[in-house]
Amino acid sequence: MVVGIFSGMRLGEVERLRVSSGLGCDVVIDRQEIGLDDRTGDDPRAVIETGKRLGRLIRERVGEDPHIVFEHVGRATFGVSVFVVRRGGTVVTCGSSTGYHHTYDNRYLWMKLKRIIGSHAANLQEQWELNRLPSLGHTVPTLSAVYPLAEIGEAARSVQENRHIGKVGVLCLATAPGQGVTDPALRARVGESRLNVLRELPDPRP
Repeated sequence: MVVGIFSGMRLGEVERLRVSSGLGCDVVIDRQEIGLDDRTGDDPRAVIETGKRLGRLIRERVGEDPHIVFEHVGRATFGVSVFVVRRGGTVVTCGSSTGYHHTYDNRYLWMKLKRIIGSHAANLQEQWELNRLPSLGHTVPTLSAVYPLAEIGEAARSVQENRHIGKVGVLCLATAPGQGVTDPALRARVGESRLNVLRELPDPRP
């Protein structure tokens, strides 16, 4: 079971659920729904209250607490991640977008036998195996918008203002998408519809 916690996006709830489900996410929770923002991690009481709200939602929609939390947001959410993961569960930290000085209530870590594991990329063998997955069609890009190089500023702005979903690409040495394809047969085998799951979304440009 995969649960996705997203920041508020300029897409309707139904559209967000449809897109996320297409990427393999079973349950989607908007962090605005639980009052989680970039300042939550600075207030110990807010961390616990937010963790309780999130835990209730996950149990209602999934049936149990999460076994593993992949934590890449950092300071704003780390305490909530430690709180919400199940007894004996694991928080995998793989980034710190909102700050790398994390705080959390250690009682919920040691008394409930939880673990924190650091993860950064992979070794050579793991990376080699991982690179096979796209060619087999098992993993696909989450590219939702492509901008010409002249609009790189607008591309960055769409990410800053959270108007996008997935990844945003910029054409650097091409005049149109698809000009960098080096294996058309492989691309045809995987399928355009699978490779462009998010490209049918509304253009994030205002």
